[in-house]
Amino acid sequence: METQTNGAHGDLRLQPQAIPRLTRAYQQALHQLDGVLADARSGFRIERPAMLDDASTGFQSAFNSYAGDGPASIREEVTAFQRRLRETVDELGAIQAAYDRDEAATAAMLSRRLEP
Repeated sequence: METQTNGAHGDLRLQPQAIPRLTRAYQQALHQLDGVLADARSGFRIERPAMLDDASTGFQSAFNSYAGDGPASIREEVTAFQRRLRETVDELGAIQAAYDRDEAATAAMLSRRLEP
């Protein structure tokens, strides 16, 4: 039996047994992103230009803006991706909980029908 959810970008069909594996994979990705973002707070910057010429200082400024300082920076994009990934993990948890409730209700109904 497949579980179906109506997402913002279309329908998603999952085999119920795949939900825990998918959740674990997304949680592992979140864990990796935590490390990347921790490094991004300090490690994605060029602290000093290679030389003091205009090209080096211009490159330093552009790189730092792109890598971590600006509103459309890589750090902002990765943070937004992390947020969407967390939302997906939460949604998978809700799908799993709904599936578990449905399974329990179905099992209870069938057991009542089978009782003499």
